[in-house]
Amino acid sequence: MVIACLFTSIFFNSCTPSDDDFLPSIGEVNDDPPGDNPPDDNSDDGEDVETNQTLTAYFRDNPDYSILSTAIEQIGFSAALDNPSSYTFFAPDNNAFTRYLQSLGISDVRNISTGLLTQIIQYHMLSGRRDRSELNTGYTMALAREFASQGNVHMYITKSENTIRINNTVEITSGNIQTTNGTILKVSEVIALPTIATFIESDPELAGLAEVISRETDNKVFELLGLIDRDFTFLAPNNAAFDAVLTELEYATIDAVPEAELVNILENHIHPNDIKRQNKLTDNLMMVMKNENNVTVSNANSIEFIDENQRNSRLLTANIQAWNGVIHMVDKVLLPR
Repeated sequence: MVIACLFTSIFFNSCTPSDDDFLPSIGEVNDDPPGDNPPDDNSDDGEDVETNQTLTAYFRDNPDYSILSTAIEQIGFSAALDNPSSYTFFAPDNNAFTRYLQSLGISDVRNISTGLLTQIIQYHMLSGRRDRSELNTGYTMALAREFASQGNVHMYITKSENTIRINNTVEITSGNIQTTNGTILKVSEVIALPTIATFIESDPELAGLAEVISRETDNKVFELLGLIDRDFTFLAPNNAAFDAVLTELEYATIDAVPEAELVNILENHIHPNDIKRQNKLTDNLMMVMKNENNVTVSNANSIEFIDENQRNSRLLTANIQAWNGVIHMVDKVLLPR
């Protein structure tokens, strides 16, 4: 399924925070540090190359990475990537960058606003060294930060046999290139800043949700959650939640649910124009959803979301951070009145 992502004037306007707000986050806490999980037995480390150069020097001296090197210089990261700290860097070459710029309708990476370009480059960086064998299926935090919430933006890594993909679209094609201050893994494309829709299509735990959304004829929900110039809090029911709600509503299959009812249910999980990370989910908080129904937060014991039918949905996974909002995975579908 293709998500309709609209790259609007956000790439070229000046309504982003100051460039000084987005210097590298040295030593940022990572939610998937090396050694947390055993490597996949089928992993393939690809090429192993060692160099006595820093990340900055390697990209600067390698003609295949001249666009990336220009971007690093443009955002003022050259000195940071010369320091002794340690990173994992997913590196798109010139061919990948050229395709990306063409998709944006621009010819020079320096035409992207410096604040945004900083986040694009930081989305290709993890804190600490990780070889291919140390990447595991699941979410991990990049160094990029979403503007409004300042939450570290996640990526979803899928590892299958000898193939590793990021956000279900970008493949790690080779590595490990060991520099003095980081590991470089070459990627097939520039990794676009992910939307909520990106994670719905990438995470197997949300496959049921993706199937439900795909039932909508006009794809308006996917398009909405794929907009990069909006902020959302999205309560995402897991696969088991959708299996249960079909029984509750007495529908044999998802295809039997009328489309208007389906859209109303989906909109009952979208809190627009606001990002509520877990620390903002205070007791009795009332969230107005896209369909103008209310969902109330309860955190007396565990955090739960209560729909207008007084049905409780428990928070399973909090703060999956996309570029356009945050996902909280829940265990029950919230039904509108």
